[in-house]
Order: sequence, then C-alpha cells, then structure tokens
Amino acid sequence: MVDNKKRIIEKNRKLVIVGDGMCGKTCLLYSFVYNIFDSNHTPTIFDTYAASVQVEDKKITLTLFDTAGQEDFDRLRPLSYNDTNIVLICFNIDNQTSAKNVTEKWYPEIHHYCATCPIILVGCKKDLRTDLVTITDSTENCKQMLSIEDGKRLAAQIHADVYMECSAKT
Repeated sequence: MVDNKKRIIEKNRKLVIVGDGMCGKTCLLYSFVYNIFDSNHTPTIFDTYAASVQVEDKKITLTLFDTAGQEDFDRLRPLSYNDTNIVLICFNIDNQTSAKNVTEKWYPEIHHYCATCPIILVGCKKDLRTDLVTITDSTENCKQMLSIEDGKRLAAQIHADVYMECSAKT
C-alpha cells in the first residue's frame, strides 16, 4: 500500500531584527507572534520569540531575535548574529534619521557580521501615513514621512532582497 500523504519537512531558521530604538521592531515581532498589538512598549535589550509557519510542504520554526537599537548596546548586539539565517533591518517611515541609519549604521553592521544572509528591509509604522491624528497634529511628521518609493530606493541602496512596509497595529 502506498501512502500518498505529503511528508512535512521541518526546518529551523534564526531571524535577527535590527534598527533604531523605538522604530517598531518589538511591536512588529509581538504582533507577528501573538497576533495582537501591545501599546505598552518596554525598551528591549535582547529578547527571543518563536513562531512556526507553514510554507508549502515545509514547517519552519523561526527563532526571532529582537535586539536593542540604542548605542549603549552596540558592543553586545553582535553576539546575537552567530548562525543567523535572515536579517530584518527596520526603520520608522516617519523618521528621516531612522532611514538614514539604515545606510550609515545597520547595513554596515549586518554586512560585517552577516555578509551572506538575506536582508529584508522593513518600513515600520505604515499606519501613520493614514492616521489623521499624526497628519493633523504635526506638519513636521508629514515632512519626514518617507514614501514607498523612498523605501524601495533605500532597499536597493543596501542590496536588500525584499522591501516591505507594515503596521503592527493593523
């Protein structure tokens, strides 16, 4: 008798997420793992999450390493890069400095420690583009808001494999 069931292949992958402090990394991971938005932000030093996803006939267990973006942790953060399979570089789409740090800080660091890893560039806080409170409260925020095209250019500049935008809220 022949068993026609597909065999599920299990894989483990380590994903490290980097970016400036308060750019949305922790909320993004928390929303992905628990499917809820937690507005009570606690600055992260280092944290680890786990999630399983199914891709075709593969069950992939992701170990997600959330890193601190603050300068105080620049010497500790590289300890999390060992055996990394994928890197997410995040920036806040309504903050020009956060985007600038992608090219000046995060990409050079990742290129040094994880040169062969695929990079996904993530524009966080996408909901702010349509949030009326943000738009009406601060003309300065609107001036700093990066467009999708800006994000795509930034991704090309750092040779990211993928560019995407997201909101941990939606």
